[in-house]
Amino acid sequence: MSGLLSLCHDCAVLKEGYSVDRRLAELEDRVKALVADTEGEAVRSRASLQQVADAALLETGFTGIYWSTSGGSTGLPANFPCAQYENKLMRALVARMLVMLEVVEKTDIVMSVFSSSNLYRSMEIFQDFFESIGATYLPVGGNGETHVKRSAFSKFQPNVVCGAASSLVNLGHDLITHAKESGGGEGSLPKMRKLMHGGEAVTKSMQECIDTAFSPTLVYSFFGSAETGVWAVHLPSCPPGVYLYDRRLVHLEFMKGDGSMCEEGEEGGDLIVTNLLRYRFPVVRYHSGDKGRAEKVKSEWLPPSFPQLEAKHLSAFLFEGRNGQSIAMGPLFFTVDFLIDKVEKGAALNGVKVLRVQFVATDNTCVVRIVFDDVGDGVDAATGMDAAVTHIQAELTSLLARAPHTSFSVKSCSLADLTSSISSQKIPVLVRM
Repeated sequence: MSGLLSLCHDCAVLKEGYSVDRRLAELEDRVKALVADTEGEAVRSRASLQQVADAALLETGFTGIYWSTSGGSTGLPANFPCAQYENKLMRALVARMLVMLEVVEKTDIVMSVFSSSNLYRSMEIFQDFFESIGATYLPVGGNGETHVKRSAFSKFQPNVVCGAASSLVNLGHDLITHAKESGGGEGSLPKMRKLMHGGEAVTKSMQECIDTAFSPTLVYSFFGSAETGVWAVHLPSCPPGVYLYDRRLVHLEFMKGDGSMCEEGEEGGDLIVTNLLRYRFPVVRYHSGDKGRAEKVKSEWLPPSFPQLEAKHLSAFLFEGRNGQSIAMGPLFFTVDFLIDKVEKGAALNGVKVLRVQFVATDNTCVVRIVFDDVGDGVDAATGMDAAVTHIQAELTSLLARAPHTSFSVKSCSLADLTSSISSQKIPVLVRM
């Protein structure tokens, strides 16, 4: 063990009640040491990170462990351990940052439709954030009964709703349908001051559904993973895709296609993350599977009350999407974003909207499963969906002229029909079989 990995192991073990201010002061020195020691340390894949964790488990035992499951939009689920006291400290420091950025206030009443099952921990992560700040947290859950979710709006009058994009779309779709059937119209839909999401990408059509259902004044997004924790936030004042983070929590690098790291001022690459708080189960130079580039923090992104002494520790990056989000069809490659655009345009031409798209890809075949927004005008909605499927099938098939032994198969389905991740209950955009 050498380099950064050794640095993680050799640091003093944290104890319960450890001073946050003292820890932050130590982290300032740690960042300098880490940056100076990065050269030569191997970039780690999820598999190699799992090997490091397994070795540490054998060395330190199974006591005091926090388990979390990854299960994002791509890849197979995997379980990752973290020391409980390190996990608590990181959440406290992130909550501290959220207060200074005015993301959450004590007067907020937060309704959460994040999931909490099968070791997926997003519900409790955000409960820790918000309750440590003093906000009221309503853990309704992504799997909560529909009538309970609706009644929570009228009974508790939340001004914030948070959850994974799929859960927010499910809730929003139900609210819109109920408003139409009850005769209340859009005027009866809840008006949220803040909407917060994390865990998966939000497509244009999903955003339209969320905006219609909740009419949020401010929209925030959180960034992180089971392997590295939740450590960055997008503010409404930031440009699209730009996230803010504290350099004392994580160290970011951006790797070019040749394996070298980007220098300051260069275009970005693959996002490489080192968690500065995790000593017992080190997360050092982890290849997150995301792409991005460094950005300079601008003062206009921050609230006027943001402490000047803290500003020097704040950094930003632009999230440019996931790696591996392309589908090989014989000699051809199509990005998921390109195909989603084709699907949404084909639906629009036939008078219907798309709520969700899933691609199930094998070597030479890709099944395209589409959830249409059926909140339309009577029987015309069903006719439009059938016409859209036919149109999209022809459009995607026309792309395969140079790949004669491949095919797309377009199908309409319901949200319930889509295969959810066993670990997280999020709906994967791309499933590779």
